[in-house]
Amino acid sequence: MRALVEDAGLTHAITVDSAGTSTEELGHPVDPRAVLEAARRGLTLEHTAWQFQAEDFDRFDLVLVADEMNMKRMRRLVRSDPMRRSSTCCASSTPARIRRISTSAILGTADPRASRSSTTRSRRRVEACSMSSFVKTDRNAPAGFFAAEARGLEWLRAAGAVAVPRVLAVDETHIELERIEHGAWTAAADERFGRDLATLHQAGAACFGGDGPAFIGPLAMPNAPADSWPAFYVTQRVEPFLHAVGDRAPFERVIARIDAIAGPSEVPSRIHGDLWRGNVLADHSETPWVIDPAAHGGHRETDLAMMRLFGGFGARCYAAYDEVFPLADGWRERVSLHQLHPLLVHAVLFGGAYVAQATVAARCYA
Repeated sequence: MRALVEDAGLTHAITVDSAGTSTEELGHPVDPRAVLEAARRGLTLEHTAWQFQAEDFDRFDLVLVADEMNMKRMRRLVRSDPMRRSSTCCASSTPARIRRISTSAILGTADPRASRSSTTRSRRRVEACSMSSFVKTDRNAPAGFFAAEARGLEWLRAAGAVAVPRVLAVDETHIELERIEHGAWTAAADERFGRDLATLHQAGAACFGGDGPAFIGPLAMPNAPADSWPAFYVTQRVEPFLHAVGDRAPFERVIARIDAIAGPSEVPSRIHGDLWRGNVLADHSETPWVIDPAAHGGHRETDLAMMRLFGGFGARCYAAYDEVFPLADGWRERVSLHQLHPLLVHAVLFGGAYVAQATVAARCYA
């Protein structure tokens, strides 16, 4: 929101701030998921949380509340102050108007994927939607960025497993996709996604890696064809991101032991490659869709490990997956190994806690 105000040249007239509603958040850094989403828009979030108090109603003209839990807390805050009890909460005559509003509404669009990018002075990325399509535009995108996304989407779509939006047009500065009418993520969608993902993985791949450039979020990553997953994982998913860590010793021990800890040999699976909950949507028919892939031939446990890393999927999802395509014995002991790649990617992007978390994961195998 602050970036939108800056781009509109209204910083002299509008002040934007962010706060929590409980003491639990006091002094804590921004949620890592929000940090990741901001980074994908070219924005940096480095502040720590402060708690909204009754007197803050006098400081702000409009308070946007993200969910029902926080809305209840704000209403209790109003009721605790007799001076505001009769006038606050959407009354036009009061100093502060309180509205519950979704992230996509804050960004001025009805499509939830538009919350994934914004505009900055150094890199302008614009997302827009019509009744039938959704367009992402970035005039400063790296060479091949949108082509890689289009190639990955079409490759996943060709499996006929999980729903994937059709690519309508693509060039160096934009991609136009079939629009998804966003619905609620339900237990039925959760279970269906487990089955669809298993079917996608079963579709397989010709090799580990792929036949063209790959990106995960804003970062380029190697993607050369390989026959062996352990060697592929070490040389193309771990070593290229180790410059983010100071102490490489735990990671070097993982690399030295990779053949022993990789588990039973598996053929390449057709994987999404950046499979956290924000890249999985549901439509109004409870059909799950995947977007924003880093698609390549990989180990299927990598997708599942990333799902567990950031959460958002229920037990029914994993049970449904296992009914269709059971994992090899010992998969629980390999979760941290497969999480090394996304943790190192986050370490490159954000440093800090992700470096420590990646190091802890590596030490599981030291």
